[in-house]
Amino acid sequence: MNAPRGLAWGIALLLSASLLPITTGCLAPFKPVVKLGLVAPLAGEGSEEGYRWVFAAKQAIAEWNAQPGRPVQVELVSHDESDGPVVAARLAADPGVVGVVGHWRPTVADDAHATYAAAGLTVLSLAHGGCEARDGPVLCVAPSRDVLTSSVMQFARSRVAQATLAVVAGPDVLDLTLAEGFQAGAAKAGVRVVRNEAALPYTNSFGDMRQRLAAANPDVVVFSGSLVASQAFARDVPSPAAIRVFASHRYTPSLEAGAPGYRLAPYGEPAGSALSAFGEAFQGQWGQRPSVEAAVVYDATRLLLRALERPASSATRRVDLGTSLRSAEPFTGAAGVYAPSARRVQLSATPTVVALGR
Repeated sequence: MNAPRGLAWGIALLLSASLLPITTGCLAPFKPVVKLGLVAPLAGEGSEEGYRWVFAAKQAIAEWNAQPGRPVQVELVSHDESDGPVVAARLAADPGVVGVVGHWRPTVADDAHATYAAAGLTVLSLAHGGCEARDGPVLCVAPSRDVLTSSVMQFARSRVAQATLAVVAGPDVLDLTLAEGFQAGAAKAGVRVVRNEAALPYTNSFGDMRQRLAAANPDVVVFSGSLVASQAFARDVPSPAAIRVFASHRYTPSLEAGAPGYRLAPYGEPAGSALSAFGEAFQGQWGQRPSVEAAVVYDATRLLLRALERPASSATRRVDLGTSLRSAEPFTGAAGVYAPSARRVQLSATPTVVALGR
């Protein structure tokens, strides 16, 4: 009884050994897997655009993974920003995550940035404010106040040669800071400011400004504030004569819905050399041109991926990724040319200003 059983085991082992070269020859070389995080507004305000961010990041990663010779395989981990600082803690605690793109709300981003910095996790932040003041691995992708101010003034002068300006700030401290920048930018550009207004803190009511702004009769009204505040201002202060510039609002379709009777005229639309392929993919998925924010998310993801194009032994280290980003050459993306520096990855143009007029 024992002999036949031993013979059967021997035959099985011989067959396994003979098949081993065949099966192993069919296996692809092992690649380590690293993760990129995306933090987007996936619930509530901005959620419609947030899912476009997810599509943009996935598209960039799919294109990168499809190229032969990559040192690593990349996966996307996406989180809803409304979960607050806990999202940053989750990403920082995952050793497979080497870089993060995202954040929109400055207040949430500020708390998250401290967590990322403590973990040495490289972040390309889309939130206005906060990240420039921090040392560590957080780099701003959103335009600086100076660049945004300059862009708005160029737009105003292009529409009205001797433009007069009214500056209106939303209820947040960041809105006030940005409005101060617009006033300083107007003085530098020779644009006369005929009215300064600011909403009361913690409110989104602008009706009391209507008569004062009408009496000032500006050519251009610049409003700094969130999407909700922008919608409230467009509703409370109708102005058929003045051109409206909402800087820097986000999520163009939602703003348009909040201001019926107006037409949108984006200033600084995506027009980079990489827009064509991404634009086709985006059009196929969403039935419209890429939004500015989606194009920037696509580019920011590609910037992180470009930093991974190095031997796998160092590509998976967070600190190496940040160093590679800071020392990189200018990068041409879907939204324009990006120039990395110590604390910022600055776009050559500012694609976040939208003019709203009759």
